[in-house]
Amino acid sequence: MKLIKVMIVDDEAIVRSGLQGCIDWSSNCFEIVAVKENGISALTYLSRNPVDLVVTDIKMPQMDGLELIKHARQAECQAKFLILSGYDDFAYTQKALRYGAADYILKPIKEEELLNSLLRIRMEFFPEIQSNLLLHPERYSKTIRQVLSYVDMNMDQPELSLKLIADNILFISGSYLSKLFLKETGYKFSTFLTIKRMEKAWLLLHTSRDAAIYEIAEQTGFGNNPQYFSTVFKKYYGKSPTECKF
Repeated sequence: MKLIKVMIVDDEAIVRSGLQGCIDWSSNCFEIVAVKENGISALTYLSRNPVDLVVTDIKMPQMDGLELIKHARQAECQAKFLILSGYDDFAYTQKALRYGAADYILKPIKEEELLNSLLRIRMEFFPEIQSNLLLHPERYSKTIRQVLSYVDMNMDQPELSLKLIADNILFISGSYLSKLFLKETGYKFSTFLTIKRMEKAWLLLHTSRDAAIYEIAEQTGFGNNPQYFSTVFKKYYGKSPTECKF
């Protein structure tokens, strides 16, 4: 399976480490091929190696993210850029977007915001590279297989949560189950559930042509809130349910 080649650029070691470990990159069709601490070393790497996406801090010593994008474009580098920005750097961020950055996320970085941004970039710029959840139930414990089975059978329930499963189905600690789920599957449960619901919504949009948007919202666990369903769907796929349906 082809993976989107990613370079991470940030002058803070803790951020570089956090970005590498906070999500399962390969399961979402991304591969980290380089990690750099400033724009100069990043630009040198770009000049010699193919990279599809650069995840870069906006403010760094020696060469900041803006200069990196500018020099990369001048060198006809085709990589896309995802900007990491602090609240005080928004003027820089706006300039980066004018330079053609694909998206930005604010620090401190939250796992789900990073994943959502990456998925939007993948949908928009790399539509040929798509992924389903990469699960391996045969490798999981009985407990996690029970969780997966319960989710499949109850995805239409808005109140579905790992705490509910822990408290009312498995009768174990919710904290323990959360850690076990992440350890075995590589996903936080909330991220996993969102992807499952979005994948089911996509399937229903393309197989149940007569189904209304509110019906698909109900079937995927959004209850009687089709507006929220549409908001989540567009954030995930970059298009509204209506645009994908017709």
